Amino acid sequence: MNKDRFVFLIIWLIWGLSAFLPDDPGNLRYSNAIGTSISLVIFISFLISKLNWKLLIVAIAMIFISNINLISKYNSKGSILEVNPQGDMFLYKQQKALDYMYREAKTEDFSINAITVPYNIKTTWSYLFEWYGENKYGYLPVWAGSPAKGFEGNLPEVTARSSGPQLHFLIIEPGRGLHQGLINKYIDEENIFTTSVEEVKFGEIRVQKRLRY
Repeated sequence: MNKDRFVFLIIWLIWGLSAFLPDDPGNLRYSNAIGTSISLVIFISFLISKLNWKLLIVAIAMIFISNINLISKYNSKGSILEVNPQGDMFLYKQQKALDYMYREAKTEDFSINAITVPYNIKTTWSYLFEWYGENKYGYLPVWAGSPAKGFEGNLPEVTARSSGPQLHFLIIEPGRGLHQGLINKYIDEENIFTTSVEEVKFGEIRVQKRLRY
């Protein structure tokens, strides 16, 4: 690598890294630093080709320690909130929520509804029931109510709430990004058709066990 290319690479790297200064977790400048990773890979590759194996181990260790520090600092509770409005939406917690619903159903049919972010988009839970619930327990619940058009998922839908299964579950996702008044209104509408007998939390995910009147 000649001098001009090396200088260009250094300027590219430093300019991209400057987007992270000052270190302010409330104003992370991801979009400004997207290209930094490319220059960093090229720069590290160049250094690795020039360094001996001892210095190579030190360089890799520094990268590893830096990544662990960033993960523990900014990602300890899931997705970084400045990028994703929801936290604590871990797959294993979602799976525990499904296990709870199937366990309470005891092989009987049941219906579900969900307060989601984005609002009324049910495709995530539809996928989880298809991929995890049906494979493990052998059957699917039905939707009670109407998801947003175009985002229904593949679960069967029961629009007449009076004719649905007796057992019903309301899934309430972490509310960040969704006004509490909207959540309360959704629950009030559920109370017209079902009564809550139990609420179980899986981190910030709540599941209400309900019975149809």
